[in-house]
Amino acid sequence: MGMQLVMTAKRILEKLESSGFEAYMVGGCVRDMLLNRPLHDIDICTSARPEEVISLFERTVPTGLKHGTVTVVEDDVPFEVTTFRTEEGYSDYRRPDRVQFVDSLKQDLSRRDFTINAMALDRFDRLYDYFGGRRDLERQVIRTVGEPRERFAEDALRMFRAIRFSGQLGFSVGEKVLSAIRIHRRLLEKVARERITHEFQKLLQAPYVEQGLRLLWSSGITRDVSPFHYLHKGLREILSFSIQALTERERWVLLLYHMDEQYRASFLHALRLPKAFVKEIKRLLRHLEHYEHVIDVEDIPAYDLIRLGEEDFVSLLKLNQLMLNRSVATDLRQQIRTVLDNLPIRHPQELCVNGKDLQLFRKRSPGPWIQEELDRLVKAVVEGKVPNEREAIRAFVMEDEKHE
Repeated sequence: MGMQLVMTAKRILEKLESSGFEAYMVGGCVRDMLLNRPLHDIDICTSARPEEVISLFERTVPTGLKHGTVTVVEDDVPFEVTTFRTEEGYSDYRRPDRVQFVDSLKQDLSRRDFTINAMALDRFDRLYDYFGGRRDLERQVIRTVGEPRERFAEDALRMFRAIRFSGQLGFSVGEKVLSAIRIHRRLLEKVARERITHEFQKLLQAPYVEQGLRLLWSSGITRDVSPFHYLHKGLREILSFSIQALTERERWVLLLYHMDEQYRASFLHALRLPKAFVKEIKRLLRHLEHYEHVIDVEDIPAYDLIRLGEEDFVSLLKLNQLMLNRSVATDLRQQIRTVLDNLPIRHPQELCVNGKDLQLFRKRSPGPWIQEELDRLVKAVVEGKVPNEREAIRAFVMEDEKHE
């Protein structure tokens, strides 16, 4: 996929160049190519104006003409093609007040955030690196293009992006950059919350998440920048764990578990996370609090395992083992599957009767009693009191009705 993406991008570059324009692959895709990381998209910059780009390609979408961006669709893949530009005035600390088109690649690259994101490649794989980006890749350090305080005054989100890139790449943050974040961190409160949430989610998905969270702490952001100040108290303990083996949702739950209960709702509300995701992590958090000392598969009744389900039970044990033992069993999922394989049913939905069957057995109208009875039957089947067979369950239900 990556090689095909590059070949398609080079066709776009060639078409622009054959029409008399300069054109380059630019930014994060160049960084990732130099690091041999997977490519997901390729951005292109060019001396061509937006209207000239539109006239050259059959399939285009005018996604950001005001800022010089046209989306060119080639081989059903979108490529953002942006005119060389400079930016001026950032009165809201996030977007330029004015964009000016220019003819110089170097001018365009000079407005970008970090040196490792300010490199370009032409279609012959020649690298254009005016600010030491390749050297910083080799040194594994994140530095801004120019003075950090100027870059952060232009777009305060860049402070959070520096921390997120550290978590994604395992790079250190340059001392001047970290110092500027400590001084200007309160500017983050002027940034749209959705943009910060997007960066924080990427950090919690990152392979070097511990490094990123450590920077979040040392930068002072968790001390007094809303809503991350809710994390400050619990983050110190979390940083004593090795959390790389945790999934994203397990990392979220660990953060919430170490937060004062009274602040959890405010934190989640402030980040404006998707409702389905919030519901999921709240459910897992409830399990964690209810079974706070369960660290082995044998520590929980079979019915509870069935009710929780494999994924939630894996997460529950991983988190408890991490917090209580400081390590997670490598064969945890296999242990759980072995137990499930030896049970009559692995999930409540595998019960061979449903609510309509119960109404027929008992000749009763619908009501809350149906779910209560289904839960009781699942428990009875799992505990071996009745086989998971329709007639056996009907007899079990009717026998109980005689004694009511």
